[in-house]
Amino acid sequence: MSVNKNKSKTAPHKAILLLTIIDMIEAGEISSPFIQITDSLKDNFKRVWNANVSSRSGYEPRMSYPFFHLSSSPFWELIKSGSYQGQTEYSSMTSLERDYSGAIIDVSLFRLMKDPISRDKIRTLLKAAYLDNRSTPSSLIRVATLIALVCSVA
Repeated sequence: MSVNKNKSKTAPHKAILLLTIIDMIEAGEISSPFIQITDSLKDNFKRVWNANVSSRSGYEPRMSYPFFHLSSSPFWELIKSGSYQGQTEYSSMTSLERDYSGAIIDVSLFRLMKDPISRDKIRTLLKAAYLDNRSTPSSLIRVATLIALVCSVA
């Protein structure tokens, strides 16, 4: 999963969105691989952001960025809405919601996120690789390997 970097800081947006989805799967709010853009998803994204990202990080909690840009990952497919107009960048939720009804995550990844043991491992890896400033390159390799394995099973 490629992420934006600002100098030596890794943008937390994609990791926060995935952690949000994991939390919502665990709570039973998401029950299928289809990730619909809802008020609950937006509210939970802000909650997970506030719990994991310092207000001095220099980043803003914009869910439109990761929701759209995760489409560059093999496990995330955007689903166009009937009012799709198409843009190259989505800085607002309004334009994102106009063009997309949601996304589908890889079924194998969804199954892992539903499993309590796998879910906790994914959480740990996401936090270590993308949210912990002390993370090492090996943690990035572990996340990439996990996602590659998940996607190859599909």
